[in-house]
Amino acid sequence: MKKQVSVFGLHVRAVLPRLLSAALGLLAVELILTGVCMIRGTAITLAGSDLEHALQYPFRAGILALQVLLASCFGSNSRYGYTLRRLRVSERCVFLWSCACSALCYAVLWCVQIMASVGAAFWNASSARYSAGPQGVFVDFYRSGFLHGLFPLADGYVWTRNALFVLALGCVTAYMQLGMRRKGSRSWLVCMGLTLLLVLCLPVQYGAGRSTGIFHAIAALLVGLAFLGFGLTQTHSGKDGLADEVD
Repeated sequence: MKKQVSVFGLHVRAVLPRLLSAALGLLAVELILTGVCMIRGTAITLAGSDLEHALQYPFRAGILALQVLLASCFGSNSRYGYTLRRLRVSERCVFLWSCACSALCYAVLWCVQIMASVGAAFWNASSARYSAGPQGVFVDFYRSGFLHGLFPLADGYVWTRNALFVLALGCVTAYMQLGMRRKGSRSWLVCMGLTLLLVLCLPVQYGAGRSTGIFHAIAALLVGLAFLGFGLTQTHSGKDGLADEVD
């Protein structure tokens, strides 16, 4: 059990600086873009406005940037490979902890985006004619396809879809880490392309209905299970040979 806690702590130590960089970069970009939108004039409603785009596109780019940062965790510093050899843990265990830790990173970035979106909505509501006050912000989140998909309020199936998206992104990123650690592998290119497709499907339009949200949830579940299975079949449960995989 102590070894498992040590492996998790090793992952946290490796990803924390990268997660902070991605989150702070996302907040900085969105603050600048939101400020520009506010200077140009407040949006009567966020749905379809420049302010909505200023929140949506940086978030998508932030997910891709975070994936690139996380994928290079164990290939850029030999200390981690040395520590894993000393712990004598299996490659499969490292892969599973990579899945869990990467998913937690995406969940944190998602929460950061929710807080940034709420702040931008209240900033806009302070001077918008038809979005004034908390009730106006509440209505904006229901009218905007992106904001409603990001923070679905009472729609449980969208919450399920979001959780599955985060887990799927975690599994894809862990598999990408595995491919980048292996010399000559180009599987990380496939992972990047698949992540781009996942990111394009992130917002669920409010008018799309429950069936679309359920379809996206099933798609995310299948992607997550597929890459989890790929990773488990390509990793070994023994403790020998791990040094060649992590350095």
